[in-house]
Amino acid sequence: GIISIRIDVQCARSKSGYSLRPHTDQRSKVIVVLFYLNDMRDARGRYISNLNLYKNKSNDPKTWTRHPKKNETTKFKSVHITKNKIIIMLNSKNAYHGVDKFKSKNYRKFIYLSLSVANYKNIWN
Repeated sequence: GIISIRIDVQCARSKSGYSLRPHTDQRSKVIVVLFYLNDMRDARGRYISNLNLYKNKSNDPKTWTRHPKKNETTKFKSVHITKNKIIIMLNSKNAYHGVDKFKSKNYRKFIYLSLSVANYKNIWN
């Protein structure tokens, strides 16, 4: 059959107190793009609201869930949020990411784009 690709684009902003636990995006998504519109720093100039990348501690893909428990992942990279930074991720069963909780008078502003296979609920089986 014909494979239908869906493109989803969202302009988003997150306010002070926002955080996101480690997760993967919906299983129908193939590629995820984040384009940041502003720097995220505190009053001292330290980076806040970082995008964190995680891996599952288990080597068994059968145990990997979209929303793992806190003790099931390990952070291996923290990406600073800066104006005009673009991040392109292949969404897979082990493409875990999340966001540090932050306090700021500024919003975390970004454009979110994803490419999905429209007729599949889970392309990673």
